Amino acid sequence: MVTETEPSEIIQARKHLAKFECNIMGKDGVYHLSEGLTLLEDYLELASTSNHSELAQNIGNTYVSKACESIGAFLENKELITEPSLENYFKLLTELECFDFGNKEEIGKLKYETIKLLFKELFRGYSEAEKKKIFKQLLEERNT
Repeated sequence: MVTETEPSEIIQARKHLAKFECNIMGKDGVYHLSEGLTLLEDYLELASTSNHSELAQNIGNTYVSKACESIGAFLENKELITEPSLENYFKLLTELECFDFGNKEEIGKLKYETIKLLFKELFRGYSEAEKKKIFKQLLEERNT
């Protein structure tokens, strides 16, 4: 019986993604996720008809899904929410948007919720009028 070994890109991607899974909240987590998903995308571009293409796609989708589940669970647990954790998840979600893995709609919803909570956290203690003024200024700057 002959068994086909996985390509080195997939093996390396798995190593990075395992490190990501062990350190989702750390800055190294985002790095390892990005590296792992980049290796998988590069492999898919070069070997689009390979026997391992479906495997590479499934691995990428699985890890993006795991990241989204983790973020969703975090956002539901209001006691755990801190500004640094929200900033980290914002970076993570921004990174996920760059890849062709996972559910883009889900990523967008999680990013929106993260931004909303981050905004609340950053402007805690400000009056509603001050918050609206700041938000209006941000929108105006974005549109210029």
